[in-house]
Amino acid sequence: GAAAAAAAPPPAAAAAAAAAPATAQIQKVPSDNSCMFHCVARALRLMPSDATGSAYEEAMGKMRRVISRTIRRNPLLCSEGVLAKPVDAYCAWIEDKKSWGGEIELSILANHFDVGIAAIAIEDGQIYRYAPGLGLVKADPELAMPSAASSNGEAPPFCVLVYDGIHYDYVVDAAGSGLFEGPMDGHPTVDEAQALTAALRKEKKFVNPNAISLHCNVCGVKCVGGEGAMAHAQETGHQDFGQEG
Repeated sequence: GAAAAAAAPPPAAAAAAAAAPATAQIQKVPSDNSCMFHCVARALRLMPSDATGSAYEEAMGKMRRVISRTIRRNPLLCSEGVLAKPVDAYCAWIEDKKSWGGEIELSILANHFDVGIAAIAIEDGQIYRYAPGLGLVKADPELAMPSAASSNGEAPPFCVLVYDGIHYDYVVDAAGSGLFEGPMDGHPTVDEAQALTAALRKEKKFVNPNAISLHCNVCGVKCVGGEGAMAHAQETGHQDFGQEG
């Protein structure tokens, strides 16, 4: 009757609620020691999504050279004290395709490509934010990769990475895009990514890289620490690890 009709939500409101499902999903990348660089390159569309072989290696090498050459051009901001090793040694290390990137590299990439980067840790849900405009002199122009990043507003575009302790993947929307517009804080995609990582946290889909013993959830083999898990991932393609005990 009239009471039931009054209690029903307006059709427009019901339609709006039904039209707002979560759209973010985690896009997996290989465990090959370049996962962080791979995520940023794919999210910013800096290389073809189907790049393999020499094309892939060239793209990853270029990303690594962005880091080393930025470091060399900024001796005050990228000093031995910041790098925790001599500049020459650090640059040689990060150009080695077996070396993992981390916070220093994410900061430099955000500055170089004028984008924001949000990295969400699965273990505790913390969001690590990296913003452009650090005042770093950029790497040589010939290393400026043609990026899809462009800002239509005051906030720079950004991408979202998720980190399980030894491996990075990145977040895409329903259309498969990993680049998002608008302020990072409070952005629906960041909220959805946090929900995705919370679900992974409940399933213990993270590892402590300092843990003495890890196991592969795919085949059950035991690995010693993050390096052992990464070696196993490279050999088998398995990317699902848990802590022993």
